[in-house]
Amino acid sequence: MAQIDATSKMAALRGLSELPDAQIDDAIKRQEWRLALQLIEQKEKKLKKNEASDWLAACKASVLLLLPEPAMQEQGRMLLNTILEETPTVNSLVIIQAFAEQRIDDDPRINALWLKVVNSNINDEELHKRWFKTKIDVKDWREARKAAMTYSRHFPSKREPFFWTIFANYMVSATHTMPMQERALCATMASRMCEKAAEDVPFNGSMELNNTGRVLRTPSDVAFLLDVYESQGKNDEALDILDSDRTGISSRIGRGSFDLVLRKIKLLESMGRYLDLFRFCFELLMDAHPTCPYGRFHRLGKAGNEWAVWLAMYEAVKKLPQYQVQAVE
Repeated sequence: MAQIDATSKMAALRGLSELPDAQIDDAIKRQEWRLALQLIEQKEKKLKKNEASDWLAACKASVLLLLPEPAMQEQGRMLLNTILEETPTVNSLVIIQAFAEQRIDDDPRINALWLKVVNSNINDEELHKRWFKTKIDVKDWREARKAAMTYSRHFPSKREPFFWTIFANYMVSATHTMPMQERALCATMASRMCEKAAEDVPFNGSMELNNTGRVLRTPSDVAFLLDVYESQGKNDEALDILDSDRTGISSRIGRGSFDLVLRKIKLLESMGRYLDLFRFCFELLMDAHPTCPYGRFHRLGKAGNEWAVWLAMYEAVKKLPQYQVQAVE
């Protein structure tokens, strides 16, 4: 069995924090594995006959796996298998957390157990979050997608599960080891969910954002949608997001975000739309000068007077015939 590295040790430590026994909890937090094992075994001896303790068994199994001796690690793995076969109670989720964060979450019984526990406590929002975050920790995108979709289905007005579902679909679509049909399906789902998120944003005239779980609220939300679209080669759709009165650079959400300005510059460059790039940069630079005879374009003010804008405009000019440049001026 391979040795568990320091990163996995710290991950397991997070999963086993805040235990019912203060001494064991303290020993694990200090990474004193042998002392923790000693304390666990002492507590086991005090248990009454036929008395069980899921969290204690989980601690023992995890600590055994964290010890350097192969024999101890094998003992820990055997104990974990026993725990899985007996189906832990809802209150012993720390067991599953320890399994996953020690990077041994390749047993289908663990995923089945998560689903069973969540379905038995479907209104426990923290449980949904823990299921998703545990799968993210081990980069199990397929199970993370399942967790996010379950969370979103039962808490439809929440923002987190909606965007987590987009993210998980995006990660499945970007994982080359996944079946092509599954990747294509997840890419389509991510794209459609992005469209819904953009459609839910009201026009600038509206005073309040729609009260749905999928509405965009910040430039970071917009940037996330751009990441999804661009990863799928949907550059036109990404450009539509940036030009939209709801989500674009001039919208209430994107107004003043120079990061979104740079995204549009790079997008136009990658698409070879140099005339549009020149016009956009020209507007930004005009907007940056208070004596400009033109009206305000993007309301960035002086923030638009950046070297990146000048450089992009210069590159666009090099690609364009002179008559097109003069027509814009």
